[in-house]
Amino acid sequence: MHWANYLNFQTESNGMLDFMKGFFSRKKEVMEITKVNDLSKWFGEEATNIDEAAGIRLRKFREDMLANMKKIKESVKQLEEARLQNPKIPVREKQFMEGNRKIYTQKTMQLIVHIEGILEHNATVFLSMYRDSVDDFAKSTARAYSILQNFFSNEARGIARSIREMDMKTKELANDSAIRNSSAARDIIRQLSAMASAAERLGQMQAEIFKLKAEKSAVAEEIDSVRKIQNELLSSKEYSEISEMTKLKEKTEESIRRIRSLVYDLFSPLERPLRKYKRVALEDDRLIEHYITEPMGCLLSDYNFRITDILGRIRDGINKGNIGLKDKQANKIVAHIESLSRERLDGLVSEYRQKSDEKVKLTRDIESHNLGMKMGELKDREEGGMEKIQSIESRISFLENEAKETDISSMRKRIKEDIEKILGLRIELS
Repeated sequence: MHWANYLNFQTESNGMLDFMKGFFSRKKEVMEITKVNDLSKWFGEEATNIDEAAGIRLRKFREDMLANMKKIKESVKQLEEARLQNPKIPVREKQFMEGNRKIYTQKTMQLIVHIEGILEHNATVFLSMYRDSVDDFAKSTARAYSILQNFFSNEARGIARSIREMDMKTKELANDSAIRNSSAARDIIRQLSAMASAAERLGQMQAEIFKLKAEKSAVAEEIDSVRKIQNELLSSKEYSEISEMTKLKEKTEESIRRIRSLVYDLFSPLERPLRKYKRVALEDDRLIEHYITEPMGCLLSDYNFRITDILGRIRDGINKGNIGLKDKQANKIVAHIESLSRERLDGLVSEYRQKSDEKVKLTRDIESHNLGMKMGELKDREEGGMEKIQSIESRISFLENEAKETDISSMRKRIKEDIEKILGLRIELS
């Protein structure tokens, strides 16, 4: 409904006015409220009464504002129709006057139309929008108003007087207890809603924490059960067999590492002469490079032990001086080459292959053993359970921290104080 329809608004009955007076001047009482839901329900009813009181005040204000704006419109018309007392003023001055009169009347009517529109909002929104529009009007019309004082002072002052009256009524509305209480009541309703949501969320978090703790206990019991079975299996005859095989496998792996290290140590002193010889032995350059970088792997694939022929040629080259080495170093290299007989290298390769075969068999036997499979499954279950407990504990910690930050008590206290302030009551929450 447009607020122009309130031009014929009749004053509310004396009974309602008496209600307003009694509502905001009642003596301090004590209200005992046991539940938050009861507080919300009770204050919802009180807020309705507050809104009714504010509504009466606001309707009266709108009636006064519309009446005032009607006077302004009449004053604007008088200014538009006003004649100069001295019609003989220069044309330039007359044009100057007409321009400023037009500006002032147009700005005034724009203000009135704007205020008529924002009167349909609640008091809080209206007061904010009104202040901005009036301030803008004052700034934009100050010069025009000052100029019109020289031509139509009575008419311009009449408009300004009515605007000041309208401004005073607006300031009275802003300071009115019914309006302030209505705004405060809406804020309290929002706080009550927020507190109800927070309380509901807190209940959900507490329920989830309880459920997670029960789940954690169940997982912990499962882990204990798994560990009990593991201990039983560890004391069984089957486990002793697997344990022996595992130790033997580890011993075999150590032998394999020893052979690889020995082969590396045998070929490491030969790196320099091998590289020198590689420059002229084009047909064997790839094999020589392989022995330099990975002697064990190359030895395993060198089925005919071509390396012994290559080493023989290197020895002959050193003795003939074709491969440049210092005498002392040359003698050591020659002696080392002569120690690397085909039989020795063949023995190392045979032992390495034997140990590798033993490792493969032991690995297969261990993995195919039922107990080994059971222990592996139990280990997976134990680790999975521990990971689940960590996840549950992390979630519980998060929820407990969030629950600590959900301070319902402080929210209740703040709402209680706000209600007591606007209603003049003392509230006891139990």
